[in-house]
Amino acid sequence: MINLRSNRRMIMNNKKFFAAPTDQGSPQSFCPNCGHPVGSNDTFCGNCGFDLKKFRQGKQSAQSRPNGKDERTSTTAGVNQSAENSRQLRHNAGESKGGPKQSLPRWAWWIIGAIVVLGIGGYVWGNHYYSREATLSRIIGNIRSNQPKAKDYTTSDPSLKLNSTTLKPMSEYLKGNHQQLAKFQSDLKKSDTSSDGRFTYTQTGKRWLMFPKYQIRVLPVYPKVSTNHSGVKITLDGKQIATSNSTTYDKQIGPYVPGNYQLKATGDVSGHHMVNSGTYHFDSSSTDYDLSLRTVSFNVNTAPGSTVYVDGKKMGEVSSDGVYSVTDMPWNDNMKVYATYPVSKGKVVTSDSTKISYYDDQSSVDVTYPDLISKDDADSLMSSVYGAITEVSQSGDTDDATDDDGDDVEDDFDGGSNSTDYQDLIKMAEGYHKNDDIESVDIDPDVKSVAPGVDGTSVVNFELTYTFGQDDHDHIQKFSYRAVVKKVNDHYVISSLDGLSKLDDHDEDY
Repeated sequence: MINLRSNRRMIMNNKKFFAAPTDQGSPQSFCPNCGHPVGSNDTFCGNCGFDLKKFRQGKQSAQSRPNGKDERTSTTAGVNQSAENSRQLRHNAGESKGGPKQSLPRWAWWIIGAIVVLGIGGYVWGNHYYSREATLSRIIGNIRSNQPKAKDYTTSDPSLKLNSTTLKPMSEYLKGNHQQLAKFQSDLKKSDTSSDGRFTYTQTGKRWLMFPKYQIRVLPVYPKVSTNHSGVKITLDGKQIATSNSTTYDKQIGPYVPGNYQLKATGDVSGHHMVNSGTYHFDSSSTDYDLSLRTVSFNVNTAPGSTVYVDGKKMGEVSSDGVYSVTDMPWNDNMKVYATYPVSKGKVVTSDSTKISYYDDQSSVDVTYPDLISKDDADSLMSSVYGAITEVSQSGDTDDATDDDGDDVEDDFDGGSNSTDYQDLIKMAEGYHKNDDIESVDIDPDVKSVAPGVDGTSVVNFELTYTFGQDDHDHIQKFSYRAVVKKVNDHYVISSLDGLSKLDDHDEDY
């Protein structure tokens, strides 16, 4: 605002604004607004921009008025003129506190707009990135790559330290079990809690003060370990956790994140150094892992030519009789046996694993391959087929090609009556019936072995003994055969038959 009292004094005492002439002969004056020296012919003040010309004109007008106008009126006019000039000055310069402000340059508005757009985009991105579904997807991805991040997990147990090392057993278990990992993700997504109740997916706070923070809360396990000898060292994943001091030793260990762990007990028993080791899945605090030092001996019954493994260690090859003997093998509570069989060059099939209990000592264990026909079932299938062929050989009627239950044996072939192998057998039987030198026919199958084949099939090796009754003797022939059998809707059918070689050919008198 204009200081009216100050301006009034300046106008009433304007004689002090003029000084002696300058060297050029013109008197020097001072700006009535700011007091800066100005020339008598200057139009505006060079310091503050005050309109000197307009000020002088106003002053001359006031002096030309009748004497009836007192000094007070003249002074007021000067003050008003001074105020107007000051307002004009502030408007032009844009510097007064109450005057209008100068608009921002275009580049400043571009910067402000960019900041606003980035802020909105960042908020939208953050809402998606930290959402419940996206966070869970990243956690599962880290498990698949076996690189769990500690920041994604939390626990209420102060004794459990969560880091990449303590989380590895969990991620290694789930990574190696794709179905379990899929179920784990589905359980957390749908109900927040895993099926075993050990993991809960929940919001635990905020990230950047505005986005939700989701983590998996871990409920640790405290399992027990036990052994049956004193002085046995017990290690977990290579780190010693206990040494037994009695023959009935047990100890609770933990806390651990649920997952796969390697337990190992080592000690000397009756002069023999023994080891009981195995991989165990920790998922309950009530489980007791038996690390007793014992040995077991047992026979493995499986396909001849198979290679037997016990706890992942190669033992040897199964003999032609389909039996492999395991002797004095250190036993553990998680001991498993399985076998592999070569079905083609560079390709093998793996059997189902069979768990060995301590009570399997001095016994036999069957190790089977997926969808492999058993030897008993193979015997039954071949007996049914060749029994029907024998009937057709005797009667010459294809309607007799049935099994003991009256079912057509054509159903035992892949393709039914259209199977070329079935048609060849029928033609063979009809030929025997038409042969006048043959009075009777008997065909007896004997299954020798069953082995896995390609694509889930079974290879059945068997022998056929043909007995042809003639006038005063039997003509006997023996051949080896191989049948490829596959499983169709829980029923085994023959997909191919091959004769391999003649084993015997002789006559026997009556």
